[in-house]
Amino acid sequence: MSSKFTEQVVRVKSMFINGPEWPMTGIGRLPLAKEIALADYHDEAIHDLSSVKAAYYHFKDRLLCQYAALRSAGFTFSPLPASSPSVNSSRALFERLDSSGKMSFFRTDKGFGSGAPDTSHPMLRSAGTTLDNYNLCYNDIFRIVHDLLGHYTIRSSFSPLGEYKAFLSHLQTFGVTNIASQALMLETIIQSSWFAAGTHIRRPDNSLPERKDPDFIPFSKRPFAESKIYRPLVSAVELLPMSILEFSLFGGPVDNNEG
Repeated sequence: MSSKFTEQVVRVKSMFINGPEWPMTGIGRLPLAKEIALADYHDEAIHDLSSVKAAYYHFKDRLLCQYAALRSAGFTFSPLPASSPSVNSSRALFERLDSSGKMSFFRTDKGFGSGAPDTSHPMLRSAGTTLDNYNLCYNDIFRIVHDLLGHYTIRSSFSPLGEYKAFLSHLQTFGVTNIASQALMLETIIQSSWFAAGTHIRRPDNSLPERKDPDFIPFSKRPFAESKIYRPLVSAVELLPMSILEFSLFGGPVDNNEG
């Protein structure tokens, strides 16, 4: 469905990217070997803000700019009541945005990863703004902005494939080689890889159960990843699919049979 709000979110996204938008058609899920590597490294990594402090500084600054641009474009946001569950349907999210430009988000003070959060985490710092008498932290800003510039712009679901595509969509607004991409990776694709392919999900042979299998764990029953900060195992460039690499380097697909 196209509406004035779909046009507006695409316009806002274009403000933060250089050149044409990356093609998202035909992109598959992040290869399982990479998901496993990211998930296992997340388990092993030691929380260390100093290793990516600059990345989070630039990440938060860009998020505030993107949030301001979305509000200026006519989008309105409100925190879900404290007793409300998080929104787990991308279809419901997109339909409401299409019809009204409104979005409700799950409050960070009601859920932030697994376990007790580290209060020194930079995403828990106040963003200096409020909505409905609720003080937003940077993670609230991120949840809003990522759902729109990551998911809504390309109609990407909350499935493992959808999370990967939303990461790519939002990544382009930072720049794949920008230091802020490290923070975006930690807040998106690394956590979603742990959620989808962590040791608590995999079989002993590292295969993943499918929905039809008796050992498949529904998404609604899975724990979220711990919110940890460290220098990522790989760079964002190493997570790009070949189609985007070819598009970025050559402006389109490469004919490997060309003489």
